[in-house]
Parts: sequence; C-alpha cells; structure tokens
Amino acid sequence: MTPKFTSAVFFFWAGVSVGGNILAAAAKFQVSTLTTAELLLVGRAQFAWLGNAEWILCATVLLLLAARRQRPTPAHCLIILLLVLQQHWLTPLLQHRTDMIIAGNVPDGPALHFLFVGAEVAKLTLLMFAGFLQLDTQRKAQRLTWQLPRHPLNLKGCSVEKL
Repeated sequence: MTPKFTSAVFFFWAGVSVGGNILAAAAKFQVSTLTTAELLLVGRAQFAWLGNAEWILCATVLLLLAARRQRPTPAHCLIILLLVLQQHWLTPLLQHRTDMIIAGNVPDGPALHFLFVGAEVAKLTLLMFAGFLQLDTQRKAQRLTWQLPRHPLNLKGCSVEKL
C-alpha cells in the first residue's frame, strides 16, 4: 500500500471524528421531542459505535505502516494515546455522569466534556498532520525515483570491441 492510501485513511478518520464526535454530538441536542435522558442514551450508543470505528481505523493505519515497514511517528503515537485516553478514561467517566443525570442527580461541572472536546480537537489536528505527512512521504519517494538516472553511464554507441 502506498503512503497516499495511508493518508486517505487518516483523512477519512478525521472526517469520522468531526462528523460523529463533534457535529452529530451537538446536533442531537437540537431535537426538541426527545427528553434529555433519551438524548443521553442516543449519545452513549453514538460514542460506542464511533469508538469501535476509530479502533478499526487505528488498527488499519498500524497495519498499513507495518506493511511498508514504516515506524510510527510521534504524531501517530499521540493519536493512539489520545484515543486510549478518550476510550478508556474519559468515556467511562462521561458514561457515569450520564447515568447520574438520567437518575435525576446533578453532577459537578462540565470539565470532563471540555477535556473530551480538547482531546478530540488535538486528535483531529494530529490526524490531519499525519495525513499530510504521509502525502509528503509519497512526494519525497516520487522525487527520489524521478531523479535517479535510468543508465548511470551513457554507453550509447560503445561496444565491447571498441574498449
């Protein structure tokens, strides 16, 4: 697989992230016919599915990098770290907060949501950076192969007898 394909996966992942974690998350609260509890349950299902999709995309990127024997960059490692942070620390805490709201309790301030959004914006930025980095890798590889001469020595018109 080419770096261009890996770049496309990074950009697709960024689109999934924006569409699901940012736009759809905010849009569902515009529905006036659902209760807050129903909206929170929809959000829980939404983030579960998005989390699964992001793990699949993460595994795809790692497999593509391994297939080309390319080492993960610091940006790749930070993306994975942010995904782990979101899925294994923030999401369970936010689900507990959701349970409290559904039960009629009022949890403390929205600091966890701000942390999740901050992690999401950082991950989105890194996904875009990683996508462009892969395109740059493709461009550098093309430039190197383009600059290599086809024949190191121009032996046109020479024969063994003339030497």
